[in-house]
Amino acid sequence: MYAPHYSVALAASPYARRAPLWALLTGAFLPDLAWIFLARIGIEPAGTTNFFDDWSHSLLSTVILATIFALLFSRKGRAAVLAIWLVVFSHFVLDFPVHPKKIAAYPLAHLHIGSNAWIAWGSRPGWLGWDNDWWLQFVVLLIFLRIYAIGSLRRPHSEHEPWKIVAASCVALIGLQLVTLAPCVGY
Repeated sequence: MYAPHYSVALAASPYARRAPLWALLTGAFLPDLAWIFLARIGIEPAGTTNFFDDWSHSLLSTVILATIFALLFSRKGRAAVLAIWLVVFSHFVLDFPVHPKKIAAYPLAHLHIGSNAWIAWGSRPGWLGWDNDWWLQFVVLLIFLRIYAIGSLRRPHSEHEPWKIVAASCVALIGLQLVTLAPCVGY
């Protein structure tokens, strides 16, 4: 799930004007960035038989990442901190139904939550399947792009044509989502 994560960051941007866009976009992927780092140093293996992401994607880890990252922007005001926190935490919420395996409540926990709707990691497809997963992500993407467009176009701008920026952003994220369709259709 790439484009939907970005769309949440864009959707938050018109409502938290003091939150830097780069911080919202980075925050939307913070658990994945942490996972990449931890996988590179061997803490969270990424193989099909030993996939592990409890340190970066567990509920508790996501709350901690969101809190630490959001507090870095405390000078921007409460609205910015809240927006950044929500964007980081949205990663957990969006991953919940489509994550490759159930998500841990906290690192090394026996309690895992989720549905394995997308795919049982390294084995059979889950009940949602590849195609339905893609469509679910596409619908989520469109919902958040609509929130972004409405919020951005209602906000007073100093620019002459802010709709061009909004349209370009929406086209870019829809294009990113279409690129992820290739594995679903066998390309």
